Amino acid sequence: MGKPLVIFDFDGVIVDSVKLLESEIRKKLHELGYDFMETRQETLDLFEENIVVALIDHGLTPHHMCEVWEHIQGITKSNDIKLCSGMGDLLEGLKDKCDMAIVSSNATDSIEESLDRLGVKSYFFRISGGDQAMGKVVRIKKCMEDMGVKPSRTFYVGDTVGDVHEAKEAGVGSIAVIWGMHPPDRLASASPDIVVKDSSELFDLIDAFADEESSED
Repeated sequence: MGKPLVIFDFDGVIVDSVKLLESEIRKKLHELGYDFMETRQETLDLFEENIVVALIDHGLTPHHMCEVWEHIQGITKSNDIKLCSGMGDLLEGLKDKCDMAIVSSNATDSIEESLDRLGVKSYFFRISGGDQAMGKVVRIKKCMEDMGVKPSRTFYVGDTVGDVHEAKEAGVGSIAVIWGMHPPDRLASASPDIVVKDSSELFDLIDAFADEESSED
């Protein structure tokens, strides 16, 4: 049957960037004259859907959206961005067990540069940012199509309610991690297929699924 496919979000799942991005996006929005995203609750609400769509829905002009986008890219490329705890070991341990990709709202080249600096870029057969398509659903489906993998053997790993919704819309398994943007109670409200508390639990889950699929070949 071949390897299962695991597609990861980037910010808050692979790299520990949530607090920095939240602070910097808020600062940039204030600079541009916007008065939303003032509180933690408002920030969490934005990530109930795709963040780019949410910002546009809140009235950002195309010009201002580009400014925010460029600001996010600069942050992503900075040395302040580190891997989430245990993710380096997880990726190394899974490299021969499953095919892995990244589908994110961040920019492709910024993600690639960050992952290259962190020494983990080679683990992913595809890195797909929001510059390739605004929503994640079409890009998740494209990964499956190109690898010839069925939705039943594909997982999307995210850290927000929006990620869970897009995984469900794409028809793939949804894994929500609690170390990113949304807390466990908010993630649970979206009814993900699985919620994991740390990278070791995520590894064990994917490892067991890959071994089960291999035994059926």
